[in-house]
Amino acid sequence: MASVTVSSVESVGGVRRAGPGRLARLRRGEARRWSAMLLFGAGLLVSLGAGCSQDLVIIDSTEEFEEKIIRADKPALIMFYKMGCASCAALEPGIAELANEYKDRAVVSKYLIMNFFLMSLNPPLRDKYDLAFYPTVILFVDGVERHRWMANYDLNSYRRQLDELVPPPPDEEQEASSDDGASLE
Repeated sequence: MASVTVSSVESVGGVRRAGPGRLARLRRGEARRWSAMLLFGAGLLVSLGAGCSQDLVIIDSTEEFEEKIIRADKPALIMFYKMGCASCAALEPGIAELANEYKDRAVVSKYLIMNFFLMSLNPPLRDKYDLAFYPTVILFVDGVERHRWMANYDLNSYRRQLDELVPPPPDEEQEASSDDGASLE
């Protein structure tokens, strides 16, 4: 007696086709993959925004970039980042920290230049500033690039450049002047 196996693959006219059971499993697997990607993307967005400072300027368009970075009346430090970039996500809290430190003395910002699917969100800007590595941090002074960091995540390096350009915070100025006054007495 021959055994009969029920399969989800049927042969119609010599062509094997997946039956309803196989298609349902494929759809569930595909749905799980898409769900995982969407959850990862949402988690990444939350993590990139989680350490976000109120002082960190988020740039969303070329017009905003021109207005808030190029025409800024003070030095502007901007991090160009790519969604899904682990180094970018790791650097973001440090950039937010710099935004807090330099809130009234410099513009500190970030710009999402490439999405999760490796599509440039602003090809002309990417090409103009030769953005090939992420994150790329650029310091602009009077609309001109003054310094660029690629694959350098040292916040102190950013601080040194900013400190050369901006005065110390008001409380540090007062301490310095009170120290000078004390030494004269």
